[in-house]
Amino acid sequence: MMNRRLFLAALATSSTAALAGCLSVTNTSRSEADISVRAAEVSGGQLNDNGWQKVAELEQKVLDRDFAFVDIEVYSHTTQYEDMALRRRLREGTMGFFDASVMQFFASRIEVVPAIDEIPFGIGLDTIMGLVQASAESQLKGQMEEQGLNNIREGRTESININNGPQTLLKTYFADFKYPSMEFPVTNDQRIKIPADSLSVWGALSAWKSEDSILVAGGVCPAQEFTESLTKEVTDLITVTIDIDLQLRPEQLQQEIRNLIRTVR
Repeated sequence: MMNRRLFLAALATSSTAALAGCLSVTNTSRSEADISVRAAEVSGGQLNDNGWQKVAELEQKVLDRDFAFVDIEVYSHTTQYEDMALRRRLREGTMGFFDASVMQFFASRIEVVPAIDEIPFGIGLDTIMGLVQASAESQLKGQMEEQGLNNIREGRTESININNGPQTLLKTYFADFKYPSMEFPVTNDQRIKIPADSLSVWGALSAWKSEDSILVAGGVCPAQEFTESLTKEVTDLITVTIDIDLQLRPEQLQQEIRNLIRTVR
């Protein structure tokens, strides 16, 4: 039973790592960066009110490239959050057997040097936004593959209205995590077998210009419910049935990620 829960934890963790690291184009560390970028903010108290906590923060140079004799540098400040309230509910509801990250969110502020409006030779917002978006999507898919997710595919591209900001696009993704059959004991000499199957994960990513910065935000969560009903005949007189339902409510989780993206500033 423990192994069954661990695969969901691995799924959520690997997918989140892919999303949170999707802007990493170079390996330049913060100590090598020339400027400091302030963190993107999530307004409206939605993080604290809904049990989210900051779990990681990173500043880095993500791009250094020449365009038409102009050296363009791009720096990012990324903050990653985890839904600790959901994690606590699952831990308590499974009597401590399931204690893992299931839902995460990140927000990044991107600063360009020279400033986007000051770049000559017609290299402007469209060019930089295209680079940021392409890098994010490419890195997302590549890192999801490295973490053992397969059948990675694009979902719908939606319109999303940023609070006190523009209307922008939200790109969604799906991937499958395949796990082998597993067994766990019900008595000293009886075991229940869980057949091999897969679980779907959902990810979302959006980028837009905000004053002199580019903001990028996204999140990851399960794309389907997690339920199992297993029956084992222990003796002629005793049959054991185990029902597992984590009540993940994936559509509700996905909507929460959309709402968080809207509040990034």
